[in-house]
Amino acid sequence: MAAEGPGASASQDGDILYVGLDLGTSQSSIETSTDIRRTVTSVVGWPKDLISYKFLQKQVVIGDECLEHRMAVDMIWPMEHGVFRARPEEEPKGEDDREAEAIQHLVSYVI
Repeated sequence: MAAEGPGASASQDGDILYVGLDLGTSQSSIETSTDIRRTVTSVVGWPKDLISYKFLQKQVVIGDECLEHRMAVDMIWPMEHGVFRARPEEEPKGEDDREAEAIQHLVSYVI
């Protein structure tokens, strides 16, 4: 029979990976219980045109690479004042859909 009580969970914690994610306005970080740390710039960009796309050879550029090629990409900083940028429901869809997509790309990239 398996051990129960407060001491039992301590032996099982060795198999658990804890992950902390900090999405910041300018920097996003991730840290794990195995002491892996990674920090990236919280910016996502899409090539402005076909020439930029052929130069970058990527559909989405994230972090410092986005800043390096800032003239070739449309940049979005998905966090504003520490809060995800979101559009009110009464406004038409458009650029803000890209902001939601930018948040997804940023989180996927950091993880």
